[in-house]
Amino acid sequence: MLIWMLSFIASEVLSTSTVCRSPSGPAARLRLISHEPLAAEVVAQLQSRNVPLKLEPNEAIKRADGLLMEFLALLVSGRRLESIVRAQAERLSADRTCEREVLRAVCTAHAQGVTVAANVLSELVSKPDELPAALHRLEQEFVLRRIDNQQWGALHELRSRVVKDRLHELVGCQD
Repeated sequence: MLIWMLSFIASEVLSTSTVCRSPSGPAARLRLISHEPLAAEVVAQLQSRNVPLKLEPNEAIKRADGLLMEFLALLVSGRRLESIVRAQAERLSADRTCEREVLRAVCTAHAQGVTVAANVLSELVSKPDELPAALHRLEQEFVLRRIDNQQWGALHELRSRVVKDRLHELVGCQD
C-alpha cells in the first residue's frame, strides 16, 4: 500500500541528458501537511478506499513534521517512513546484486537532484547483461521511475536518501 502511495506522490519532471539536474536543484521535501484541508483530503481519500489507518490523523500530523510522505507512512503503518524504507532496502537479497547497484547509483544521484542515463548505469553495474531485467523489476515495484527512454530517477528524496544510506551500509561503503 505504501508503495502505491509513493507512486501517487511522485511528481518531479526532469529534463533529459546523460545526467539531468532538476530545475529546482536537489530534490525538495514535500512540506504540505501543515495545510489542514490537504491533510483532511488525504485522510478522506484513504478512508474512501477502505485503507485502515494505524494512527489517528491528528497524531500523524504532529509526528510528520509537515512532510507528506511521513504523514502517509504514519497513517497507514504507524511507523516512520525511514523505518519502512530501510526494511524494504534490506529485503533486496544478495542475489539481486544488479538491482542493489542500480538503486545505489540512482538514489545517490536523485539525492543530488539528478537522473542517470541507462547507458551510464550499464557502466556502473557488475553484470550489465542483467541491467534491463533489474530496471524493469525496480520500475514494476515502484522503486525507480523511467523519466524517458534513457533516464532513470527515484521517487522521493527521503526514500532515496534512506535507500542510498542503507545499501551503502550493506556493502560497507561510507559517504
